[in-house]
Amino acid sequence: MASTQEIALKVVAQPSQVDKSSWQYVSQNGSDKEVLNYLDTHNLNRTDLSKIAFRMKERSSFNTVISLLENQAHFNALLWSYSIYHNDAAKISEYLKHSDYAARCGMYIDTVLLKTRSGGTANVSAFGVQAAD
Repeated sequence: MASTQEIALKVVAQPSQVDKSSWQYVSQNGSDKEVLNYLDTHNLNRTDLSKIAFRMKERSSFNTVISLLENQAHFNALLWSYSIYHNDAAKISEYLKHSDYAARCGMYIDTVLLKTRSGGTANVSAFGVQAAD
């Protein structure tokens, strides 16, 4: 059986030090500019983008974040889903193309917001080529 020296721990209501450069801090407390800078300079695959979903209710935040993600060819379904909230047809179309809903529509659908085709054709989006069913 192992043992070690006792140590006293101090429990505090607020952290004594806050890392203001961490995603945890920036996503919740940073300005829009700080959030965009963080997203532009860090690996998006290692960044929990759901932490900024609350910001997507503001149209300007939605537009700038989605634009940055498009420029980096990075799709996030949760953030794109706010296109429905903003009634942004172009972004709704992108959202639907990447959703499970598109796969459930069958081999062919041709609507204003969603088009799929069978027979080996592909749907091309800003995020690359996706083979159709």
